[in-house]
Amino acid sequence: MYLTLDLSSTCTGWSKFSQDGRLLKYGRITPDEKPDPLFKLHYVVNKVRELFSDVDDLVIEGIFLGRFKGKTN
Repeated sequence: MYLTLDLSSTCTGWSKFSQDGRLLKYGRITPDEKPDPLFKLHYVVNKVRELFSDVDDLVIEGIFLGRFKGKTN
C-alpha cells in the first residue's frame, strides 16, 4: 500500500492507494491554529505515524518555496 502526503502546517492531506493504484482512503490532518509551529509539527508527525502501520511506500508531494519571508527562491 502507498501512503501519499501533501504536507502543510495548517492542513496536511493524505491518501492511501493499493499497489495497483486504486484509491482506498483519504483524509486530512488539521492541527489547532493556536499552538506554536513546533507543536503543530509534532501533532502532524504523530498522526502520520498512526497512518503508516500498513504502508509499504511513502510518496510526499514536492514542497514549493516560491516565497519565504518576502524573498523569492
